[in-house]
Amino acid sequence: VNALGGAVLRYGRPVYDEQSITLRGDEQTPPSIIFVLDCSFSMEADIQGLDGGDKKRMVVAKAVLQSMLNQIVQLEKSQRPDVGIYFFGHRVGWGKDPTRLVFNRAAAPRDFRRSPGVDVECVLRLGEYGLSENGRMARRLRPVRELGGTPVYLAVQRAITDFDDQDGAPSIVV
Repeated sequence: VNALGGAVLRYGRPVYDEQSITLRGDEQTPPSIIFVLDCSFSMEADIQGLDGGDKKRMVVAKAVLQSMLNQIVQLEKSQRPDVGIYFFGHRVGWGKDPTRLVFNRAAAPRDFRRSPGVDVECVLRLGEYGLSENGRMARRLRPVRELGGTPVYLAVQRAITDFDDQDGAPSIVV
């Protein structure tokens, strides 16, 4: 009946050949974690270390990151989160002469030409994290030193885009 002369809406219930529902119950999906390591020049300052003595912020940050990664590897494989790691400020910085750039050749390739304000590197793509990745990251962390600018926003922004392909796992940036 269209007594008011307006639009008429007709609904036909769809018919499906197959129907199914998947229940996961109490299954918990481990989170995906991306660590972002600040390697900017401010990390040269002293801070109280884990042992109570004064240490460079960078020394403490690298030790804490490696400790967290070691703990992840000790989890049962089914409980381990996917892990990704970004560094920023580790390849290029300003020298004492503010018109000259200083490069960390242990971390930057010879042809590296970036400004300290965009020095962000994904050193480990988000994925499974096991013993081989842990060994590779331990070796990669050793030569890292505080050097450059502080593009923390850019690093976090890039890290967040890595979660786009994750299906349902909680996403954490540390």
